Amino acid sequence: MIFSYILCIILLCLCAYILWWSFREPLKLYQFPFFITIACLIYIVPQLFALIEDPYPVSPDYVDLTIFLTILSLFLFFYGYAKKEGDTQVFNENNKIKTLDQRIFYIGIIYTIIGLVSNLAIGNVDIEQQRVAQWSGILTVYAFFQRLLYFGFAINLYFAIIKRNFLYWFVFGISAFWPIFKMLFYARRTEAVTYITIVLLTLWFIKGVIPQSKLVLIGIVIGFFFINAIGALRSELFQVNIGYSNWQDFFTFNWIDDWLTAFQNVNWWEESTKLFQSSKDNEYLSTTNLSETKYAASVIQVTNETGQFDYGTRYWNRIVFGFIPAQFLGKTFKESLYLQFNESLQVRIFDYFSTQTFQTGYILPVMAELFSQFWFFGFFICYFIGKQFKNLWLSVNQKPKISNQLLYPIALVFTFSLFLGGTDGFIFNLLNFIIFLIPIKYIEFLNSRDEYSTQKTRNI
Repeated sequence: MIFSYILCIILLCLCAYILWWSFREPLKLYQFPFFITIACLIYIVPQLFALIEDPYPVSPDYVDLTIFLTILSLFLFFYGYAKKEGDTQVFNENNKIKTLDQRIFYIGIIYTIIGLVSNLAIGNVDIEQQRVAQWSGILTVYAFFQRLLYFGFAINLYFAIIKRNFLYWFVFGISAFWPIFKMLFYARRTEAVTYITIVLLTLWFIKGVIPQSKLVLIGIVIGFFFINAIGALRSELFQVNIGYSNWQDFFTFNWIDDWLTAFQNVNWWEESTKLFQSSKDNEYLSTTNLSETKYAASVIQVTNETGQFDYGTRYWNRIVFGFIPAQFLGKTFKESLYLQFNESLQVRIFDYFSTQTFQTGYILPVMAELFSQFWFFGFFICYFIGKQFKNLWLSVNQKPKISNQLLYPIALVFTFSLFLGGTDGFIFNLLNFIIFLIPIKYIEFLNSRDEYSTQKTRNI
C-alpha cells in the first residue's frame, strides 16, 4: 500500500508539472496537455485513492501496475505534444480568418436542423430504451446525426461574431437552444464543457481573447469538486423523468419545481468527495458506486494473467458498431463483421474472478484499454495522439482554415473521454467529426483552387 501511495504522489507531481507548464502562458490553457491532465485529475486520481484502500477483488500488485500505467499514459500524452515546446507558441495576427464563404453558413443551418431533429427524435423514443447503458437500434442512428449540432453551433457562432448581423445572431440563438435544454434537463457535463470550449476557442480564433489564469484556476477547483456530483443530480432528475423529458416539456416550465427539488435532494459535498472514499462490503456491485479504475485494474490483471489480448479489434468493432446500420443491412451481416480473438472482457473477468464482479455499463479507461490490446506496446499510441494534437494546434494557428478551427475545440473537449473511455471511443468520435467536415473541406478546396487560378492568370 505504501508503494501505491508513492506512485500516486509521482502521478500528482506529474500533473502539477503539466499544470505549471500550462499556466506559464495563458495560450497553453487551450492546448491538449492541459485538458488531458484535468481529465486525469477529475476522473482518475480520486478513484485511484479509493482503489488503494479497497482493491478487492483486484490483487494489490495490479493496483500498483494500474497506477504506473496511468503515469505512463499521461507522460506519453504530454511528451508527444511538448517534445518541441517552442513550436507550441504560434500565433500570427495575419492568419485570422477575415472572410467567410456564405455556403458554409448554409451548411451550418443544415447541420443545426439535422442535429436538432435528431436530438428531438431521441427525446421521443421510449424512456426505457434511453435508460440502457449502450444504445442500439434506431437510437444509434439518431446519436450519430445529433453531433452535427456541435458544428452547426460553432459555424453559426463564427458568422454571428464576424458578420455582426441580427440574422446570424438569431440563427445562432436557435442552435444554442438545445445545449441549454440538455444542461437543464439532462445535467450533461460533457455538453456543458463542449459548448463552453467552442465559445472560448472561437473567441480566441477571431478576437484573440484568452481567459485570465485565475478564472481558469477557479473553474478547475469548482469542476474538481462538483463534476462528479452532477451525476447524482442527473439521477435525481431521472427519478421525476426530467432527465428523459420531451422537448415540448421545456416550454411548459412545469419542470422548474421538480428540478429545484432534485437539486436540493443532492448532498453536494458527500457526492463530490465520494470517489475519495473506499467502498464497503459489496457496494462495488451497485451501479450507484461505480469505479472505472477498479474495472480497469481487473482488466489489467485478467489480461496479464491469461495472456489474452484484443490486438486492436476494439477499434474495428467500434467502427462496425457505429457505422454499420443493422436496421438497413441486417443484424446478421453486421455481427459477421465483428472481429474477436477471445471471449469478451466481461466473460473473461467473470471466468477469472468466478463472480459477477462488475455490472455492464462500465467504460474502460485508457490505461486498461491499451494494455488489454497491445500490452505495454500499446502506450506508444498515447505518444502518437499527443504528437498529432500538436500538429493540429500548429495547423489551426498557422493556416486560416475554418474547418481546422471547427474541429480543434470539439476534438479537444473529447480528450476528457479519452482518459476515462479509452482511445477506441475517441478515435471513433474523431472519425465522425472528420466526416462532418467533408463538405466544408470541399468548399475550402474549391476556393483554394480558384485563388490559385486567379493568381496564375495575374502572373501571366
